[in-house]
Amino acid sequence: MTLRAYAVNVLSVILSVGLSHAFAQQPYLATADLPLRYAAVHGRDALLGGNATAGLEAWCYPLQILRGLKPSFRLIGAASDFLAEPLLQSIQYAPDSIVRIYAGSGFTVRETLFVPKALSGAAITYEEVGREAIEIHLSFVPVLDLMWPVGIGGQEIHWHGEESAYEMDEPTNRFHAVIGSPDILHHDPIANTNAPVQTENRLQVVLRPGKSVRFLMAGSATTLDEAREAYAKLRDRTQELQAEALKERTDWAANTLHIDTPDAEVNKALEWAQLALDQAWVCSSQIGCGLVAGYGPSRGLANRPQYAWFFAGDALTSMPALLLTGNFDRTRDALLFLLKYQDKSSGMMWHEMSQSASYVQWAKDYPYMFPHVDITFQFLEILAEYVRATGDSELLRSNWPAVLNAYKYCGSLIDASDGLPRVPAGKAGGDEQRHPREELTLAVAWMRAADAFAYLADSSGHSEVAPPAHKASTQAASSISSHFWNPATNFWVSGILMDGSPEPEMHLPPPASFPLLDPPQRKTVLERVASSEFQTSWGTRGVGSASSTYDPASYATGSVWAADTAEAALEFWQNDRNDDAWKTWRMLLPWFTLDSMGHLHETLSGSEFRPQIESVPEQTWSSALFLSSFLTGAAGLTPDAKEHRLTFAPQFPEQWDHLALHHVRVGQTTLNLNLTRTSRGQDLAVESNGEPVSINFKMQKHGESHPKQVQFDDHPISMHDGAGSILFELKSDGAVHHLTISY
Repeated sequence: MTLRAYAVNVLSVILSVGLSHAFAQQPYLATADLPLRYAAVHGRDALLGGNATAGLEAWCYPLQILRGLKPSFRLIGAASDFLAEPLLQSIQYAPDSIVRIYAGSGFTVRETLFVPKALSGAAITYEEVGREAIEIHLSFVPVLDLMWPVGIGGQEIHWHGEESAYEMDEPTNRFHAVIGSPDILHHDPIANTNAPVQTENRLQVVLRPGKSVRFLMAGSATTLDEAREAYAKLRDRTQELQAEALKERTDWAANTLHIDTPDAEVNKALEWAQLALDQAWVCSSQIGCGLVAGYGPSRGLANRPQYAWFFAGDALTSMPALLLTGNFDRTRDALLFLLKYQDKSSGMMWHEMSQSASYVQWAKDYPYMFPHVDITFQFLEILAEYVRATGDSELLRSNWPAVLNAYKYCGSLIDASDGLPRVPAGKAGGDEQRHPREELTLAVAWMRAADAFAYLADSSGHSEVAPPAHKASTQAASSISSHFWNPATNFWVSGILMDGSPEPEMHLPPPASFPLLDPPQRKTVLERVASSEFQTSWGTRGVGSASSTYDPASYATGSVWAADTAEAALEFWQNDRNDDAWKTWRMLLPWFTLDSMGHLHETLSGSEFRPQIESVPEQTWSSALFLSSFLTGAAGLTPDAKEHRLTFAPQFPEQWDHLALHHVRVGQTTLNLNLTRTSRGQDLAVESNGEPVSINFKMQKHGESHPKQVQFDDHPISMHDGAGSILFELKSDGAVHHLTISY
């Protein structure tokens, strides 16, 4: 078989088997450490999540409807319940639902947690599998309160007999919830008594014996009728809504990037990383739709499912992954959401908003909206990435005054003596613990933001303001290495404190800092990042163990971060240390089964493979950086819609024989790429639909082999340069074209 025939055969197998596998999105199954495993099902308007020990909490944004929901089981005729927690046997995490299996003596119960994509409600279905008939007992604490730190008072609860449900409201008549089931056999009455008040107003309902029974909840931040309507849809159409959710998930998977490698574990993790990004999209009728930072159980007195706020920085960190997976519309909407709440007077971009922010004077009375100066720098860089990948200059032109204002804000922080930013008093950069006046990450962010603004100016018809921005970027680049390099430690200084002393922590340096070093310095830093100072067997520490303040139990000065691990891998890929990159990046794969299966924690201990106490189990940017570091580093994708070009510079392991990328987008063009290689050579099969593009393929060296002949569709073609680059034009005719390299 010729190399090309082999490639065609592999491609046909991938397209016929691999893509159907991806669109089904294989579930994860947990059978160990079940009581504390976080399990959450997500919608645009609602969330149902928790663990077996604490119980579930239900949210109909921005309201918490209930918490501490726990099942127990009673055999017909028996006097006592079986608590569910000790009977939990497995948890299956699927893209559209979560199933928990409980097994007792003579009975098995299948519990399905489900939240529709666009309905403010949730449903739990219980199916009896065993031979014994049982009752399902559910206890919970009704809440009806806004997401922390905002709150309401005067909550009341009533039993609505005709609906077999509790209804909740409060005196202003704005907030409502309905909790119940057509399958309720018994319910606790609403107490009106002079007995001592209990710590928690816990209610219990009993679902009738039956092969399938349901428990439903819905809420509204406007009217009771809206809450009742959502409840009725869940009651009357649960199975139909579940079928719709499965179809929506399949359609979504068909229109996002599919990655196929010879490693099934890698394929599955990359699919779920994309799913986590989609699950982070939340809509508020009062605020709008945006990316939240993650999910986890509420803690203490704060009724907030961890990071389910809108975080601008987390959203910006996630956007490169959205762009590389072809989710252009979602990225555009996310950018517009950020611009919507920009400080129009200063140009500063905001930091974080509770989903309840619209009910108070959030920016005026709370300290969360505008504390971080680094977000504005990051915004300009990501906006430029969006324009470059999509070619969407319309968004840029229609929002140019806001973009210009953001750049002016960044410029207002620059010290003329060295062209580098200073953090104003009362504000913070990226370091929330030390609050240094100068940061390496902020300086690098300014260098990139100024360069990004110059590109944005050229792309929007404002070329007259581009040269000063280019000059500012160049000046920053020339200042950073001398300003932040410490000859005593032979490493970067992460920050300079208010008293002028260097920050004691040696943080993992940002990827963009490496080109600023001379070759010996770069080699030294990379070797230290690759050493046990930063590396563990489960990931990369954010602060090196050689730092004087290093503490493996500390959240900020010793933890192993998923984000840092992904960035360290990218640094290795970008500096031609492929083996180090793969070793580092693959350390994140076990994280997908650590807690909430298919999702990544924020940060683990610096001394053992377990989550830090502060860590959230579903951290959006952890999944995003896992995905974007692979696509930028391992796959080597760089789309440029303005130049109608895609750079494809893969760096995958020697033992892999193929890498397939389906639904790669460059502006209005969609491509399928399939690279196969054998001992005889490589074949890149490319299919394109849309506008014509050029492909800059940078060939990865394979062992000791050297290219002897290069052909494109059976015609000889020359190397573009001595570094293995091959540039060719691709017609968007829907046909499969082949670039063949023979050794």
